[in-house]
Amino acid sequence: DKHIDVIPHGCNLPDLVRPAPSKFMVGYLGSYGFDKGVSYLLEAWKKLNYPDAELLLAGKDSTAPHVRQMVTQFGGGSIRLLGWMKNISDFYNQISVLVQPSVTEGFGLEVLEALAHGRPVLCSKAAGAVDVVLDGWSFDSCDVDAIVDKICWARSDMMGGHLTDQCRQQASHYTWEIVQNRYKSLWKSLLV
Repeated sequence: DKHIDVIPHGCNLPDLVRPAPSKFMVGYLGSYGFDKGVSYLLEAWKKLNYPDAELLLAGKDSTAPHVRQMVTQFGGGSIRLLGWMKNISDFYNQISVLVQPSVTEGFGLEVLEALAHGRPVLCSKAAGAVDVVLDGWSFDSCDVDAIVDKICWARSDMMGGHLTDQCRQQASHYTWEIVQNRYKSLWKSLLV
């Protein structure tokens, strides 16, 4: 009889969470290889063509020439390349929603970090972190139209401003202390 225990990463819950910005800001944080699916996010953003919103791309390579070329090739609308963020909370406090468009991904820690900052996450079903996002906030990977639909849905759903507590509550199930205790329990069960 085989049994698989899945224990995700953990996160810290920041003491201070700022309200979402009044301007709709979609964020992506991570690397920029093909497996990350950023080109699909850029295509979706171009289709959305929101005149009053921004897409913020952050991460070490977000200002690299190949990312600028990808933005030129696939993107449209207002896109800001932020580069490396010394204080990760500064990034999460700037955005309304995080998009994790990976084609394949083990577990992106940024998903839990965004939730801990009270920001909802739209996540590809191909990413391991899809298990921790709020119900209904996932989409099929590589599907530009699904990303468009989810961003539209997120924008309309967020207008009530009720998601911050729900997101933080979700992240509270994955604090480092809880994850550590799950590992301890697993190891103890193997010793029996």
